Amino acid sequence: MSKQLSDADLGAHIFAPLEPQRPDGWFKAKCTYTNGVVAGYLAESQNDYVWLADTFDQGYWVNWYIHTDGNWYLRLKGTGTSASANRYLGRAGQDYADWGLWQAVGSQAYIEPVVYNPDHTICRKADETQFLYGPYGNKWVCWGAKQANTLIVNFE
Repeated sequence: MSKQLSDADLGAHIFAPLEPQRPDGWFKAKCTYTNGVVAGYLAESQNDYVWLADTFDQGYWVNWYIHTDGNWYLRLKGTGTSASANRYLGRAGQDYADWGLWQAVGSQAYIEPVVYNPDHTICRKADETQFLYGPYGNKWVCWGAKQANTLIVNFE
C-alpha cells in the first residue's frame, strides 16, 4: 500500500525547491508516463472533469490543501466565472476524475483525499489501487489500476 507523505516529506520533496519559483504556493501539474513522454498538464474541461492540456500555459494552477483531519486534497485554483471557488480532485461517475466544489467531508465523491506516492503517482486514499491515468477519450483523466498510462505527476 502507499504511504501518505507527511508535511516534512512534502516540504522537502515538493515545495522547498519550488518556493523561489512560486511563492504563492500554486503550481502546474505536469503529467508524464514512466517512459518520460509528456501526457500533458492537469486542467479542467467542461462539466468540471479533469483534462490533460497540451502546454504549460493551458494547464491550471493547483496546490495541496491539508484538511484539519490530516487528509490531503489536490486543489484547483478557481477560474473564469468561478474565480472565487476553488475545486478539489475527486471521482465522478464511471471513474472519471473530477474537480468538485468543497462540501462537508464525506458528503460526496466529487472530492476526496488523495495520496501523493513516492513514485509521483496519485491514488485515491479510499482505494489505493485506483490511480490517475489518461488520456481517455477526449484527453480526460480517469481513476483505475496501475497501467502503462498511469500518470507521473510533478509540480512546476
